[in-house]
Amino acid sequence: MTSLHAHNKAIVANSESPFVKLHAINFGDCQWTKGFWAEKTQKAVDVMIPYMGDVLCGDIGHALNNFKIAAGLKTGEHKGMYWHDGDFYKFMEAKIYAYGLSKDAALLTELDEYIDILSKAQEPDGYLQTQIQLDPDADRYENRKYHEMYNTGHLFISACAHFRITGQRNFLDIAIKHAELLYTIFFQTQNITADLVLTKLKSWDWSSYTVLWVTKST
Repeated sequence: MTSLHAHNKAIVANSESPFVKLHAINFGDCQWTKGFWAEKTQKAVDVMIPYMGDVLCGDIGHALNNFKIAAGLKTGEHKGMYWHDGDFYKFMEAKIYAYGLSKDAALLTELDEYIDILSKAQEPDGYLQTQIQLDPDADRYENRKYHEMYNTGHLFISACAHFRITGQRNFLDIAIKHAELLYTIFFQTQNITADLVLTKLKSWDWSSYTVLWVTKST
């Protein structure tokens, strides 16, 4: 395997692109070893990310609880801001990068546990927005104040990073299922402006383009 084709865990999937001169390397292949940024990076891995986990996965932040309730694993009501799902996806993304740097198997196990909950919370048609699912008075995509597209964007980003770094599809499949729902709803609706976000995903044995539609009301 050449060095060019070995870079299949880079965040930017351009290892086989004929249009770039500088190809991205695998995440974690280059790391800060000393100095200011090395210290800040390690502080994030050792302190900041675990602290955010304590907040978001507990009763104070309630973000993971929202997913558990939507999954039928817990009783209760939605708590937090409308963009709380997105905050949890960003936390997951940070933990994914921490795994990419440290290769700590415990981090991957924790991520798999979260992803399993998300999978159970996701509706059969792909919808996944706890602030709507747990509110009987709210309807899907009726009002931008509910931050559905904001949350969706962070779901896509986090899931793509997870796939790129781990090679696992469990998180990616949730994102694709949700993206397919958005395509079904918005692509054929004339009063919606759809901005196409094309994310190229590569692995050793799988190659495709996943079309993610970020939409906004006109």
